[in-house]
Amino acid sequence: MKKLHSFLIIIPYVIFCTAQCSSASIEDDKKTPNGNSNKITGVSFVSPPNNFEDSLMLLPRTKVGANWVCFMPFGFIRKSSNQVEFNQEWQWWGEKKEGVVEMIARAKKQKYKLMLKPQIWIGHGAFTGHHKYESEDDWGKFESSYSAFIMPFAKIADSLNIEIFCIGTEFEQFVLNRPKYWKKLIDEIRTIYRGQITYASNWDEFNKVPFWKDLDYIGIDGYFPIVKSESPNADELKNGWSEHKNKLKRFSDSIKSSILFTEYGYRSRNYLADKPWKSDRGGVINLKLQSRAYEVFYKEIWHEDYIAGGFIWKWFPNYYDVGGLDHTGFTPQRKPVEKIIKNYYKSNSSN
Repeated sequence: MKKLHSFLIIIPYVIFCTAQCSSASIEDDKKTPNGNSNKITGVSFVSPPNNFEDSLMLLPRTKVGANWVCFMPFGFIRKSSNQVEFNQEWQWWGEKKEGVVEMIARAKKQKYKLMLKPQIWIGHGAFTGHHKYESEDDWGKFESSYSAFIMPFAKIADSLNIEIFCIGTEFEQFVLNRPKYWKKLIDEIRTIYRGQITYASNWDEFNKVPFWKDLDYIGIDGYFPIVKSESPNADELKNGWSEHKNKLKRFSDSIKSSILFTEYGYRSRNYLADKPWKSDRGGVINLKLQSRAYEVFYKEIWHEDYIAGGFIWKWFPNYYDVGGLDHTGFTPQRKPVEKIIKNYYKSNSSN
């Protein structure tokens, strides 16, 4: 899945007991993600280019019943480079130090729980899962640069009492080629961050990741291909989920850990369930199909004991300027699907 970008900062530590209380709370969420309660009901919050009104931070809760927000600070890699660039002057307000601090403060003021999910954008929108190097020298430089990017965020997550920290997103080749690096990175993060940790694997990558038992959740960006048809009915969508559902259950049982959908969602257009990860513009709008796809997902997958919850892709702070009835993109904002999400989120909240 290709993404927009985000933000960064470091500030002093909060008192130890506060972080311990948060860790205990999230551990409770992790242990009992079952039945009709205690799910992580989240949205993926897109960084804004400019500051925005405080009141807009409340809308994920009032519009879709979300009690969690995921902030996604981005680093950037030029296609031929082995260096991560971040916190640069040319980045948007929400991607810089001041924006990150302000957005986290607003989210905490509104009593949200948080996941911090630093991500990488590769030049020309290249898929991160394919990113790799041929030489040991390039791999080593990239690893050092990635650590310089990710470790400050781990300190931020601890000092700001953030409940979940995601150590990377959709890095299939990086993970497969450099497993020792990732094991070492996890150990280093554990020394400075006391909350829960996950990794956001792509939907076709999760069973290849070697370090799930070192983390607290099996993180999956859940864009599973379900049905190839133009506008499938509910039964077709349900049947399309059956094979994936069985695989997810078996994998969760084998790792003895819950699955967290670090991203999930559908566009509001025809063929949305064929290749749900596609982020190209256009297509024939189909708001009813988007609602139907969410409804089937919640009925077939969301309620399962091994599903901890998830974060909808994606939510923009400028609520009244995005989405709407003529929009074919992912966001549920100002679309009929908001009511369906709210119905399930309000009855499945971990707060």
